Amino acid sequence: MPSARQYWERWFLTGSGKPRRKNKRRIFSELQSASQPQLERKAESNMRIAKDGKSGAYVIFSERCRHACISRDDALRFEWSVPEGMHVTVEAETKESKAEAARQTEGMECQAVFAGYFGQMPYCELKQRIMANVHVAEPTAKRRIKLWLSIGLIKQGSTACYLRA
Repeated sequence: MPSARQYWERWFLTGSGKPRRKNKRRIFSELQSASQPQLERKAESNMRIAKDGKSGAYVIFSERCRHACISRDDALRFEWSVPEGMHVTVEAETKESKAEAARQTEGMECQAVFAGYFGQMPYCELKQRIMANVHVAEPTAKRRIKLWLSIGLIKQGSTACYLRA
C-alpha cells in the first residue's frame, strides 16, 4: 500500500499520464504557498511571534482570529534572562509607565526653565525660556509645552498663563 505522500507525488507528477518537468522542491513550495491561506482561514487562531524593536522582547500576538484577537499592545512578551537561563515574561509598557518615564526625563528641563521664576508665566515667555535653556528651535519648544501639559509637569492657569505643577 503506498503512503499518502507517494500517492500524492505519483498523482501530481504524472497528471494526465505525462510526467511534469518540475523538481520536487519547487512542487512542494508551490503546494505550501497555495495551502497557507487555506490554513490561515481554517485555523481557530493564528499566533505570530515577532521581536519588538524598542524593547527587544519577543511578542506573541494574533492578527486574524475567529473569536478573540490579541493585539500587539496586549500581547505576551518574553525576553531571555541570563541569570535564570531561560525566557521569562516581561511587562508591557503601559501609558502610565511611559508617562512616568517622560516625567522623570523632562522634569529636570522643566525645573531649569522655571528656575528663579515665581507665579504664572505667559505662553510666549515660556516658549522663549525653553528655547534659551534647552537650546531647541521654536517648533520643538511648542511641542515641549504640549508634552509637559499632557504629562502633568505644568498646568494652565485661568488667565492662559502656565505654572509649574
